[in-house]
Amino acid sequence: MSNLDSNNVKDIFDVVAGLEHLSEGKSISNEGCTARNQSEIDLFDLLTLIDKIGTNQI
Repeated sequence: MSNLDSNNVKDIFDVVAGLEHLSEGKSISNEGCTARNQSEIDLFDLLTLIDKIGTNQI
């Protein structure tokens, strides 16, 4: 998944930006989407990002 808040760092603020988009009913799609669905970023992708941030896999 790519950077969602345009600061060139994948962090918890990307999760917040993603949740804001999803809560507004907007879709998030880009070339860097996860292999899980290859089209749009969804809640499960954001939860995966939280896990990676929490376990320092980013």
